[in-house]
Amino acid sequence: EYDARGALARVTDAAGHATVYEADAMGRVTAIATADGARQTFHYDDAGRLVEVVAPNQRRTRYELNPRGLLLSRTDAADRVVRFGYDNAFRLASLTNENRETYRFRYDCRDLLIEEVGLDGNARAYEYDMRGLGIALREGKLRTIFERDAIGQLVAKQAARERCEYRYDEAGRIAAGELYALTGRKPSLKNRVTLKYGSRGEVLEE
Repeated sequence: EYDARGALARVTDAAGHATVYEADAMGRVTAIATADGARQTFHYDDAGRLVEVVAPNQRRTRYELNPRGLLLSRTDAADRVVRFGYDNAFRLASLTNENRETYRFRYDCRDLLIEEVGLDGNARAYEYDMRGLGIALREGKLRTIFERDAIGQLVAKQAARERCEYRYDEAGRIAAGELYALTGRKPSLKNRVTLKYGSRGEVLEE
């Protein structure tokens, strides 16, 4: 059911249980009440942005936003805070969890993620081709290379001691995969998997 403004007001399932939606004059949902009596409420600031959600058990989750509307922090009912930081291009640059442990992120001029630093301080660096497709991942001294065909499909993945090659069928589905060990003079086949599909795209044989 919809109200006079065309906003969703009630949903009734096949068993006759109704979920009721309340909205303010701006059409923003302010409450959701379910058939079991549970009621969840939503609160907004003067700019119409969601700043608080009150669960049926009265536990509150609060959101702090900057003037641009970017989320700065989320505080749960136990006062545990997750904080978010941004770079000059308004991209997520840091995330600090409830234990005050921080993840950090860097991007290139195309807004592609080029580095992330985890809680342990270890960094993962990403490389891309001109199409913006991932072609390499570096973790410490380890580097994994991703080879792609003309349409961007992954055809090979190579790490220090292993290489995996992929083949596709005419529908662009993976038809075969071969895993090679790179520990000897020549690549040594370790495993091969082939896939066959049905008319609906389901795997029929592996």
